Amino acid sequence: MTGTSTFSIELCEFQTGMTAENPDLLIMYLAGWSKFAIENPAEKDNKLLGNLAGVKSVLELYSANLGKGISKDRKIEKLLKMNNEELKEYVEKQI
Repeated sequence: MTGTSTFSIELCEFQTGMTAENPDLLIMYLAGWSKFAIENPAEKDNKLLGNLAGVKSVLELYSANLGKGISKDRKIEKLLKMNNEELKEYVEKQI
């Protein structure tokens, strides 16, 4: 993720705030965006889709590991209740 000229990831308060309670989730966010960029080279510069992929990766890891090293987080619980369209709209407003 660092040192590649293929794509770049911009972090702001949205991403760091979402993962503040569980800092390890930020790594999964970065991994989700990176995976998206590698698998979709034509869309690698699409910030909305990259952010969305990162958020979905966080939600998957959070759900699978809640109580197993991941503590409950109100912000993420709220995101889990959103359907795909609501989540996309939310992410778009945040970036």
